[in-house]
Amino acid sequence: MKNEGQTIESQYEEIIKNINLFMEQEGFCKKRLAKKMNMSLSNFYAHLQGRRKKTIFNFASNLANVLGYRTTYFFDEKFDLPQNQEIQIGLNGHIAFSADKLSDSRREGLKQIGKICDLIDIYY
Repeated sequence: MKNEGQTIESQYEEIIKNINLFMEQEGFCKKRLAKKMNMSLSNFYAHLQGRRKKTIFNFASNLANVLGYRTTYFFDEKFDLPQNQEIQIGLNGHIAFSADKLSDSRREGLKQIGKICDLIDIYY
């Protein structure tokens, strides 16, 4: 949790800033994340824009959990963005991560998975 000397308002702002930095760097599809979190896209954006400050702690914890991070990830005083991950962006913003460099065949496989996800989105 943040420094006890901070006001609750500055804690809200810091958490919102951390989430938005993360979202900008990682390029996640917000529509898909909202769906995974069982919330409307407008509610999801309201949190990102700081219009739902009273529930930002719960939102940040749930988002971190959905993304596979510890629930306090966005609260950390020394918040740091993930490093050393190769990101492959497919059609419609689909994203895959790899801790290592991808071989050509794996890269092609990720592209094919992205295409399948696009088709599912279209027909779902």
